[in-house]
Amino acid sequence: LLGHSPGTISGARVIDLIHADDRSKARRLAVGFAKNAFPHDLDLRLLRRDGSSIVANLSFSALPESDGSVIVSFRDVTEHRRMESELVKTKEFMESLFNASVDGIVAADMNGKVILYNAGAERIYGHKPENVIGKMNVRELYPEDGARRVMAMIRSPQHGGPGRLESALLEALSASGERVPI
Repeated sequence: LLGHSPGTISGARVIDLIHADDRSKARRLAVGFAKNAFPHDLDLRLLRRDGSSIVANLSFSALPESDGSVIVSFRDVTEHRRMESELVKTKEFMESLFNASVDGIVAADMNGKVILYNAGAERIYGHKPENVIGKMNVRELYPEDGARRVMAMIRSPQHGGPGRLESALLEALSASGERVPI
């Protein structure tokens, strides 16, 4: 993983294999080892022979009946952590976009339980998100059979194609019971 052959790594100090930004973390590990604390599932950036680095996930344990030797097992999780970071950025961007929208956005699971509800929806309906998300059924946001009509329109090819709903004039039911044109 690090690009070293046994001959090129022999005699190297372990600290020299750790990225400079993670060396203080590695030093804390050594202090922990002295107290018999051997962490599992720890990420450290390790230096490759060519100067590049990888993110390694490490686990440690003491070698039984030894002079204090520690066994370390590690695997390269560089790509996994990069993708994880990209997903977090995408999620944060989508949440920002969702929350900044002036339009009301409401989404429900297949049982009708509301799972997304933005500030635009709060302005329209008057319900606080914490009272809606995971607690209300989308049927409560429309008068009579309005939610069923919306679902029928979403499934229909006449209103933008299945899974879409082009502009349609509907009514919402506000927290105070008023009918609100949407």
